[in-house]
Amino acid sequence: MIFSLLFPSMPGRWFHLQPIDLPRDFQIGHKDSAIAYHYFPEAGVASMVAVSPVGERAEVGLIGREGVTPLATMAGASRQPFEFMMQVSGGCSPALG
Repeated sequence: MIFSLLFPSMPGRWFHLQPIDLPRDFQIGHKDSAIAYHYFPEAGVASMVAVSPVGERAEVGLIGREGVTPLATMAGASRQPFEFMMQVSGGCSPALG
């Protein structure tokens, strides 16, 4: 039920959550890559990083236990507009998107 509210662009899909540990600096997703998984941090902190056309990087957001990454799916995107990495190690429950 909660996934159909969060991800209305994916009606009828089943999701599977499985807890995993993610170390610091683990790359959750790369800019412009297809969105394969959604991560729901239960501990730790993920950073959302914008990358300029010349490769400059700036942190533009933090995702903690109240969030989900990537957020772009909620806007109907199929590719990640940002990079996501674990800034503080912790556990997440990834859902197959």
